[in-house]
Amino acid sequence: MAFNLLRGRLPGQRSDEPPKLSIGEADAHVFNCPTCSRPLNDGTPKCPACGTRLIMGVAVRRAATLMGFGAIVGLFIGGMITSVVIKGLMDPTAATAFDPADGVARPVASAGPSAVPVATAIPVPAAAQSALRQAAILDARIADDANALSRIATNGTANDIAKVLRSLSADAAIGADLAPRIAPWPGGESLSRDRAAFYAAVTNSAHGSLGDSITDTKAYRTNAKAMLKILKGLPALDAASRTLAAVAEVELPPVDLGALGSN
Repeated sequence: MAFNLLRGRLPGQRSDEPPKLSIGEADAHVFNCPTCSRPLNDGTPKCPACGTRLIMGVAVRRAATLMGFGAIVGLFIGGMITSVVIKGLMDPTAATAFDPADGVARPVASAGPSAVPVATAIPVPAAAQSALRQAAILDARIADDANALSRIATNGTANDIAKVLRSLSADAAIGADLAPRIAPWPGGESLSRDRAAFYAAVTNSAHGSLGDSITDTKAYRTNAKAMLKILKGLPALDAASRTLAAVAEVELPPVDLGALGSN
């Protein structure tokens, strides 16, 4: 019996019959039907158990889907290449150069006298754009808190002043996370540093103020005036953000600086 198994014969099979396929036999070319998992020989066109038609071990429907998707992708890539080649043939002077610094291909003016330089927007990483827009929204919230603080800095209660300081501290923490994301923007390095310093100053002032006893009204009023001096730096930051955004053709949400804008 062991000898028959080694020769590929099953129990009960005569020695003069050709060996039958045994699952697990060495070098056996076997695959499972993708529908019913029945073991089949390579090249089987149709599963005898479930009737699924096969092409190289793959169901016909699935194979047709894969072939159709490949054809669509091929046509798309071929169309893009063709359009680039045609454009180059029609306008041989429109050469482009690849800038490894930001991975953008830009037009290169020809050496002829008719070449006219064209101003283009600064390429801006998407993360930097998002950070600058969020910073503008944060500026509006800080400006609102500054307006509220200016109304109560002289005669407000310690509790009211503490609420505004806590709000400013929370916004400064968000700003500290946004500031480094502006740095990858060409020309945004200095703005990133200035904003980081501003948010750090607001955080330090708020933390120091909130450490005073809530019963010490005089201390909180003094702290409110100190915070307002720090917040006077916000209009300059907002103006720098808008200057950078205009050069890069990025639109920022409006900010009402209120009392800060008049200083």
